[in-house]
Amino acid sequence: TYQATQSGTSITYAEIPITAAKLKNADGTFCETSKVQAGDEIPYVVDKWSPAAKPVTVKFDSNGAAGSMEDQTVMPGDTFTFPANGFTAPEGYAFAGWKTSLTGDQVIPANTPYEVPAELPVNEITLIAQWQLKTYTITWKNDDGNLIDTTTVEHGTVPTHDDPVKANTDEYTYTFAGWTPTVVAAIEDAAYTATYTAEKNKYTVKFLNDDGTELSSNEVEYGTVPTA
Repeated sequence: TYQATQSGTSITYAEIPITAAKLKNADGTFCETSKVQAGDEIPYVVDKWSPAAKPVTVKFDSNGAAGSMEDQTVMPGDTFTFPANGFTAPEGYAFAGWKTSLTGDQVIPANTPYEVPAELPVNEITLIAQWQLKTYTITWKNDDGNLIDTTTVEHGTVPTHDDPVKANTDEYTYTFAGWTPTVVAAIEDAAYTATYTAEKNKYTVKFLNDDGTELSSNEVEYGTVPTA
């Protein structure tokens, strides 16, 4: 709506804002009519204007997932329970909950009850599915089967671990050679076992005379009988 003002041959227009009517209740409060449409009836019940509440349609946004979920209907002021996920999660992701403009950045888990406000600016709510990367437990073992460590990684991440050390013996010196099976990007829980190369230790054997002088010296592997 505009108001026209003429000055000589010049006409200017000013917009006149239109606000929804407010109906005054007996207790001095007011009933808003901003959502009332033409033809709607507003009954006066127990000293209070009470426009009939309109059902709110709840829609579901897959947020990149496959599948669909049927709309639901809830009335303002009623308790609505956030439903279980009905979409097929994207590869490597798990359902985390729902987001909606009514709850801000908060992620609401499934099966959480929520009291729908009695006064809503819209008659439609969209719940947006939230997805989070799956995580997996990676078990690291020594070659004797004993546990070295457990770690967690997100889906698609190649797990890593510091090289383990195996105690040397009189017979062998051990060097870490890698993990079996071959470490790959995680798509499920996995276990890896350390492998080592074993090098037989060598020792220097000296043959001495009774006066302490050296007769000969040989380097032999562990378990080998030395000869002079």
